[in-house]
Amino acid sequence: MIGVMTPFDIIVSVTSVVLAGATVAYAAYLGRVSGRDRPHDPERLRRFIENAPYEQPGPSGRKARCSNPLPEK
Repeated sequence: MIGVMTPFDIIVSVTSVVLAGATVAYAAYLGRVSGRDRPHDPERLRRFIENAPYEQPGPSGRKARCSNPLPEK
């Protein structure tokens, strides 16, 4: 019969509509948050720099070198 959808056709159609809606919602979310700057937290940055593994060997076995170290305070 023409015009009768099988359960498989209905499942594929509904899944396509839901997936398209989720994709549009995700794209809208990315559009809202993509232009924002990262939050500036001086304390978190200080802890990150203190804990950075500058002197630990990397995966190649060589020590990581910092060509532009931060000035001492």
